[in-house]
Amino acid sequence: MSHPLDAKEYHELLEKLKSGKLSIEENNRLTNALQSTEGRSDFFKNCLFTSTLQDVLSEDPNSIDILKKSHNTSTHSPIISKAKPYRSKASVYAAFSGIAALLLLGLFFAFQYQTKDSLSSPIGFVSLVNNNVWIQRESLRFKAVKGYTLKSGDKINTEKDAFISFTYIDQSTIDLGASTQCELSKGFKNKRVHLKTGKLYADIKPQINSMTLFSNNATTIVLGTRFTLENLKNESQLKLNEGKIRFIRTSDQFTINLHSGQKVSSIDLSVTPFRDEEKTIEATYQSWDNDNGVFSVINNDHQKMVFCIKHQQNLNENFNQNDLLRTSLNKLKHGNHVQLTYRVKAFLELTKISPLRSSLEP
Repeated sequence: MSHPLDAKEYHELLEKLKSGKLSIEENNRLTNALQSTEGRSDFFKNCLFTSTLQDVLSEDPNSIDILKKSHNTSTHSPIISKAKPYRSKASVYAAFSGIAALLLLGLFFAFQYQTKDSLSSPIGFVSLVNNNVWIQRESLRFKAVKGYTLKSGDKINTEKDAFISFTYIDQSTIDLGASTQCELSKGFKNKRVHLKTGKLYADIKPQINSMTLFSNNATTIVLGTRFTLENLKNESQLKLNEGKIRFIRTSDQFTINLHSGQKVSSIDLSVTPFRDEEKTIEATYQSWDNDNGVFSVINNDHQKMVFCIKHQQNLNENFNQNDLLRTSLNKLKHGNHVQLTYRVKAFLELTKISPLRSSLEP
């Protein structure tokens, strides 16, 4: 059995091959070395099984130079142990393709896991509810109650004379008025609300990533603000109470940036000023639900009006105006005549109430 070729002998045989002076024994030794050497087999394997070394050389005269440059020239190291692997372009492409496929597969499973986790994790809770408000979660439909957890994908439907307020984990709040339908969703980094019909009022805390609200005729993008969005059959109306907001008409992607005290319609995109005015009326007190913050009165036109008091979010205030309102309401009795002040948002929100003198007379 012949010993492995060292680098010096290997180069000598290659020179003899090139000059045509290679003997039969030397030809066999070189052929065996090339077939058994790691890295060279990919280069000559197919050729040497069907052709001689001379045939290979005649087909590609540069083959000898390629083999010489790729080997270590040490006179003491065996050619088998010092050979550097030869990698064809096809094998390199295959390796990169395999790595890319693994990365894509990992991203796919990461996306699936994050999507599933995003759908199952809570995004907020019901902080106020009145009358019949329904939540659709996949195939389940149930009545909303205060404190109930909301998740991405939930669809909320308020019936006539009903409303709901829900609070996100970052204390941003959204109020839905009567006869309103919306769907909550969550992207990888931002909140999303799809307003199908009806009216909502939002108080959004400063966001790192913009929050997006979709309606039939427009898209609204916010980073932190207070506004009212109403979705009508052929029109979306936006009133901005505070901050800045971007309003995009769906039909042509025309974009308008609004500032505090401005309103816009998706029909003509004309920006006009408005004032967040309060209204004051006299009425007859009917009932008060302290747990849910909901009370009702009969106005002078003999119509029932339902109001609410929302929980104060700013805990740094020296006093809580809403607590004072609750205290005043707890002192009232059915049939008392009152004067009250309120704001019109997604629903009617009380800001001040006081009994009339006639209510205190015996």
